[in-house]
Amino acid sequence: MTTKRVLVWGLSSRRAGTEMVISNYARAAEGVAFDFLCYEEPTSFADLFAEGTGNRAFTIPVKIRQPVAYARALRRFMAEHGSGYDALWFNAGDVSNIDPLVWAERCGIPCRIAHMHSASMPPVAVTQVFSRLNWGRFQRLVTERWACSEAAGRFFYGDAPFQVIPNAVDAAAVAFSEEGRQRARERHGLANARVIGHVGRLSPEKNQAHLVALLPELLQARPETRLLLVGEGPLAGELAEQARALGVEEAVVFAGSQDDVAGCLSAMDAFAFPSRFEGLSLALLEAQFNGLPCVVSEGVGAESLVASSCSQVPLADQRGWARALGAAERGPRLDLRPEAARYDLGRVRAQAARLFADLLAEG
Repeated sequence: MTTKRVLVWGLSSRRAGTEMVISNYARAAEGVAFDFLCYEEPTSFADLFAEGTGNRAFTIPVKIRQPVAYARALRRFMAEHGSGYDALWFNAGDVSNIDPLVWAERCGIPCRIAHMHSASMPPVAVTQVFSRLNWGRFQRLVTERWACSEAAGRFFYGDAPFQVIPNAVDAAAVAFSEEGRQRARERHGLANARVIGHVGRLSPEKNQAHLVALLPELLQARPETRLLLVGEGPLAGELAEQARALGVEEAVVFAGSQDDVAGCLSAMDAFAFPSRFEGLSLALLEAQFNGLPCVVSEGVGAESLVASSCSQVPLADQRGWARALGAAERGPRLDLRPEAARYDLGRVRAQAARLFADLLAEG
């Protein structure tokens, strides 16, 4: 049987939600080899390229930094390799750059999958402008429509049919660990703290500034409170300056990107997720599978809420957020609802194997 080869757009070296979804599905697929076209070497996912997988990684310049070099590199890559693919798997949270889809059509790649990982557009002017310009062409170029959630699918595809491809949680890997809790607390100087945590890219849509703004009130009630921010992104400097201006800089821990996310989750006492919008957050799902009580914004869809310990509070209700986070406590056991089973990694792996096999079947 001839191995099918799929070109993948959307993997970086960050171990963030979209990247974890891509890697989970790629590992699960059988009889398929993946080529990842990236802006940087995906060093955090070395196992994807182990001997025998047939997977490869190629890098091109970042479009926004080197637009001319990017265009030349993409054109050269597709001229050399484009005719050898059975499908393009285009992973994105917006459609400001659809060049891979354009080139896939030009090269005659028959199956062009759009896999959308958000339920709205980032609040960035240039992204919104180019997404609006590309919207109609995007719809015409796509042959298969995937989305991380019903909300994301409706937003990007409207009335056109689409398939929900759920994010997946490795329940055993993210389960609460007392050892992991102590290790992470020692690493980040949180030994005796009450830790409110967040995992996500430091960017406008994730809205970590809302949490920093809550700290003065939280500290007044419980001076041992600390805010643990796991992730990196363009707003790190602004968030640090906001904390300094409020006089709470000693209470904010910028942990950066972490390989041991499960340990960081175990170190937390409550999880805060004030996103302006979400598709289906892997970080939030993992927090619930870890047993954390979660306080989330109205921008988080119901599909992401799978534990009864989750409370949803409007962003405008700052006191409500402070009360909810102040009262949140870990329970003695997991309180996952039955619908959490749909995000189980074992189940999703089986779905992934069938998904690509059916999509790329000969004949």
